[in-house]
Amino acid sequence: MPELEATPVSSILLQREAAALSSAVFAYGSPCNNFHGQLVLRPGGTFYGYRPPHVIRWALEEKEDGIDLILIDEGGKVVSRFRREGRTWSGTLENHRWPLLFAPLLENDAPLPSPACPLPPLLINSIPKSGTYFLEKALASVGWHSLRLHLGHGIVDDYRGLPDEHLHVNPYRVRLACDEDLIAAILHPGQLLVGHLGKEAETERIARLGIKTLPCVRNLRDILVSLYRFKLNKVHPLDIKDALWRKAGDLDRFSLFLDAFRDHDLHFIGDMAATLLAQAEAAHPGVDSFLRYEELENGLLSPFWRKEFENIAPGLAVTIQVALIHTRNTPTPTYSGRRSRWQDHWTPAVEVFFKETGLLELNRRLGYEAQPSGF
Repeated sequence: MPELEATPVSSILLQREAAALSSAVFAYGSPCNNFHGQLVLRPGGTFYGYRPPHVIRWALEEKEDGIDLILIDEGGKVVSRFRREGRTWSGTLENHRWPLLFAPLLENDAPLPSPACPLPPLLINSIPKSGTYFLEKALASVGWHSLRLHLGHGIVDDYRGLPDEHLHVNPYRVRLACDEDLIAAILHPGQLLVGHLGKEAETERIARLGIKTLPCVRNLRDILVSLYRFKLNKVHPLDIKDALWRKAGDLDRFSLFLDAFRDHDLHFIGDMAATLLAQAEAAHPGVDSFLRYEELENGLLSPFWRKEFENIAPGLAVTIQVALIHTRNTPTPTYSGRRSRWQDHWTPAVEVFFKETGLLELNRRLGYEAQPSGF
C-alpha cells in the first residue's frame, strides 16, 4: 500500500488563516483619513462590499517570519501588505509609510460545518413578534446552528454569549452598524440568522449570496398586543416618551403604547408586512408562501414549505413539524409563557387606529380578516 503524503504544515496554516479571514466583516481604512468601507474577504481572493481602489484581488503570502495579507492590482502588482497583530491586520501601501488597517467588526467564530453538510444557510425574516425565536429554536433542534445575530436595516445586534433572558433588554449595548448582507456573506452551510428586514433590496442581496429566506407572518392584531406586552415586561425604556406610557393604568396603557410607537415600530410593522406581501405575490402568485405563526405553533407547515424542506432533504419537513410541536410552550428569548390574545386589549378606539394606520388592509391581504372583528 503506497504511503500517503502528509499535507505540509505551512499549507494547513495558510488554509486556516484564509478561512478565518473569510469568516469576518472588516472595516478597511487608514488612521490618517478614516475608514473607507466595510468588506468581506471572500474565498478565492474576491471582495464583497467595499473594494479598495485599483485592487482586483487579495491573497496570503508566506514569508520566513510569518504570513502576509497582500492586495494585488489589475496588473498583478502588490499594492499593499499587511501582517496580523492580534485580530487586526496592520500594514502600509507598498513602499510607502501610509498606514492601513483591516479591523474586524464582527467574526463568525462558530465551528465550521462539515463540507458534506446538506443544510443551506438560512435567514428567518419575520415581522416582529411572529415567532422568530420559536422557529429558530425548532430549526436548531434539527441541525441548524444559530449564530445569535439579529439583523435589521444597516445594523446587527450581536447576542452571542448572552443568556436568553438578556436578549433585547437593552439592544444598544450589543448593536453594531453593518449592512445586513455583509453579515450574510460570512454565513456557512447549516448556520442560521434571524432578523426583521423590511426592504426588498435587502433580502434580494442576501438571496444572491445563496441564503434561503423564511418569511414569517402572524395576525397583525396579535402582533401589536404581543409587542406591547414584550416592551412592557422586558425592554428597557429608550427615552422619556417610552417611559411615560408604562406608568398609565391598565385601561389606557395599550392605547398610549400604540400612540407612542405609531411612527416607529408600528410603521415598520406595516412596511414589513407590505414588503413580504409584495415579494410573495411577485415570486409565488396565488400561493401561500408564508410561514404562519398560527400554523407553526401547532406543528404545521403549508404545502409550499413542506415541499421546500423536502427538497433540502427527504423527511426533513416531517422532522421539522415534530420539532415545532416539541418546541411549543418552551422557553425562548422572547416567549412570556402565555400566548397573546388581541381580544383582551381591543376597543373600538383601537379598531379605528388599526384601520387608519393601514394595518387592517394589510392584515386582510395577509389572510387574517376573513371574519369581522366585532368592533
